[in-house]
Amino acid sequence: MGLKDYVVPSTLVTLAPTTNTVTVRGLNFTDLSQLLNDHGPALVLIYSRVYAEVMAGKLDQQKVGDLIQTTLMETPRLIGDIIAIAAGEPDAADMALKLTPGVQLELMSAIIGHTLVSEAEVKKLVEAVTTMMEKVGDLATTLTSGVASQAGSGASAVA
Repeated sequence: MGLKDYVVPSTLVTLAPTTNTVTVRGLNFTDLSQLLNDHGPALVLIYSRVYAEVMAGKLDQQKVGDLIQTTLMETPRLIGDIIAIAAGEPDAADMALKLTPGVQLELMSAIIGHTLVSEAEVKKLVEAVTTMMEKVGDLATTLTSGVASQAGSGASAVA
């Protein structure tokens, strides 16, 4: 079986009170990058809450789901975008926001379940994001300190 044969896991959810359904999948790095561009502060908040649990050694799958859902309830626009992206209809975020809270929670639960398959996977993701953030921070520090030292006032050259 090759990559072309892989079937992305998904869940069919009924959009109660109707009989309409939508299929959602987990998020991938492309999706997360798009969401980060559009909702950076909310995603940083989610990351910091999960990171705190990892550092405290209290991370488990249920806790991660609870933290993410709590944060998402604080950022409804992000919920609409996540549902629409996971449904393969990124332009339907406004419609996703009109769904009942129960349906939104069911969709988000399915999406989170497909995105963060295990506790080990959550830890790997947190470690990877932490490493990337540290490297970006180091690079930014290097770049800004180099610019500052080259763009001085020139006062010492005149003396």
